[in-house]
Amino acid sequence: MTELKNGDCVELKSGGISMTIDWIFSGIDTKKASCVWFDGYNQKQENFNLTSLKLIDEDDD
Repeated sequence: MTELKNGDCVELKSGGISMTIDWIFSGIDTKKASCVWFDGYNQKQENFNLTSLKLIDEDDD
């Protein structure tokens, strides 16, 4: 499995919008990623457990 890093394009394993990992940090008991994406013209940001994210294969486009 490829280790996720800052700048990677990811999505939730359950599906959803494409997001970019802004930075990765250690939570209390797990590593988390701060992800950013755009909803129209508005930038959104949220933290997700790394285990809930998957790398988007840019070759699939």
